[in-house]
Amino acid sequence: MPQSDRIEMKGTVVGPISKTVFRIELANGQQLPASLSGKMRLSFIRVLPGTPVIVEFSPYDLSKGRIIGLI
Repeated sequence: MPQSDRIEMKGTVVGPISKTVFRIELANGQQLPASLSGKMRLSFIRVLPGTPVIVEFSPYDLSKGRIIGLI
């Protein structure tokens, strides 16, 4: 799948689910789980509740996302 097909949205971290999976609240009020991307895990970037993030979704599954960066 080309990267141009992926959907990016802004959200805020609500809380952790596990070490690399967090509950994210999007701008439209929807909450869903999102995991850290590989670059963020390798760089040991700390994500805390209340942190604004950029979340990426696949057009095939909008029920979970991937955190690709901090705002």
